[in-house]
Parts: sequence; C-alpha cells; structure tokens
Amino acid sequence: MTDRERSLFDPAGGSRMSCQHKVNRDMDIVVPGFSIRDDEKKLRDFRIASGGKGFGIAIDLGTTLIALYLVDLESGEIISQHAFVNPQMPFGGDVMSRLEAAKKDRNRRMMTDLIRRRVAEVITYAICKNRINRDDVGRLFVAGNTAITHFWLGRGGEGLEKAPFRSVFEGKGIIPFDPAIVGLTKRCGSEVCPILSGFIGGDTTSAIIAADLDMSTGSSRQRLLIDLGANGEIVLSANGGLFATSTAAGPAFEGVGMLAGMPALPGAIEGFTERHEPVVIGGGRPVGVCAVV
Repeated sequence: MTDRERSLFDPAGGSRMSCQHKVNRDMDIVVPGFSIRDDEKKLRDFRIASGGKGFGIAIDLGTTLIALYLVDLESGEIISQHAFVNPQMPFGGDVMSRLEAAKKDRNRRMMTDLIRRRVAEVITYAICKNRINRDDVGRLFVAGNTAITHFWLGRGGEGLEKAPFRSVFEGKGIIPFDPAIVGLTKRCGSEVCPILSGFIGGDTTSAIIAADLDMSTGSSRQRLLIDLGANGEIVLSANGGLFATSTAAGPAFEGVGMLAGMPALPGAIEGFTERHEPVVIGGGRPVGVCAVV
C-alpha cells in the first residue's frame, strides 16, 4: 500500500487506489460503494425573497473568475456588473491545487484575505460609480463552489482533500457571515448559498434555483443542467427528484495555462472580418488576442 492508501483504507481490507498503480497486466477494478453516493437533499421552500427597498449585491465566486452584480431590489434591475480574476490564482489554477496549498495556515489566511479584499474593492467601485450610499446596500448574497466557499468563510479544505470528500458546511442551509469583511454595514444581511454535498456547492444550488429545477413543472419531462468550469457539475431533474454529480474539469475552459494571448474578455480580438478588420469582444480598442492553449 502507498502512504496515501494507508490514510484512506483499512490495511486488512484489500482496497487500493487505481490511480496510484501502474497497470502491467489484465485486471478488474471494482468501484467501492463509498465513492458513489446518492444523497437526498431537499431544496423545497428555499427561494430568495424578491422586492424591497434599497440595493443588493450578488457574487459568484468562481475558481478562475468572480462575477459581481449590483441590483435594485425594488425593480429587480441589474444596475452594473463586474467580472475579475480570482486573486487566489497564484496558489493554483484548479481547486485541488488550492486545497493542497491551504493545508498551510499561512497560505489559507492569505487566500481568504486576498479574495475578501478584492471583492471589497470591487463593491466600493460599483457603489461609488453608481453614486449609491453604502448604507443603502441591504442584501449581499454569495454563491460559489465548495472549496472557494470554504476559503471565503476563512476555512481550509477540511474534508474536501480526500475521500469521501465531505464539506463541514453540508446540511447547514444558508450560511450567514459578517458583511464588515467586505466593508458593508451590519444592516446588510449577508449570506452564502447552501452547499448540498461535497463538491456540489452553492453555485450549483443557485443554478438549480435560477433554472427552476427545484420547482414542479407538472410535466414528466426530464431536464439537464450543465455547469462547465474549473469544477464541472451536472444536475438531472427526473421523476420528481434531483440527481447531481461533480467532477474536476480543470481550468482549461477558463483560459488558465495559456501559451500566448489573453482570455476571451472585453478587449480581446476573437477574429477578423472579411475586410481584415479585428472583431473585438465588447467593441472598443483591442488590448490583446484570444489565447492559444
């Protein structure tokens, strides 16, 4: 047994990790039951209240990119939106690299501080640009994959680094946090979207709600939700239930590890017209060329 296997299995049990051994002869691989979980997680009655006065901020914490939306709570209008690179990138382009780095307390504290400070800066920019009083921001809602949510809340990857990959926040429902960490007042209700199970995080929960997969449609048709990112999730709505799975898709979808160029962000040249004029994402002056990976 390898050291990794000893940390996961009973030495007398005969189990091994197929990824830890080279195949040099024909063999059968049996997938143990613990790695295939079919947990029931009820989403019923979990919906975000609409309406009200003032403004709200919604944040999507992605492994590579973070998106922030400033919303008028009364009209539901998105006043402004901003996307920026997750400042934790120096600790790894994928979730597992960051979980490994977070085993050191100093790294974990830095990752938490970096993401909070950057979000606070963008919040300040958004409300100043739109001439909004900070006191009028009454709701802050955060959705992210499980690992980035852990870092946001000041935790490491406890339970996520090894099988059976369970989060300490599973079953906790909506998770409140102090809005002061991003420079907002105590009057701002600040919450993190629930983590369902393992790497089925708050970003998947919010996608389920946004697509109404949690609502009965009165039809027997099946529906499928796919989230392609550094961490990829698939949710199937069928037979009155929801079935979800997650896999490490890697950062390639989001332009990490580029050999040349820049991500497909505003200012990037994505092609040329028949008259050989550059087609720039978002229009305006080009600042780079879509990357080669």
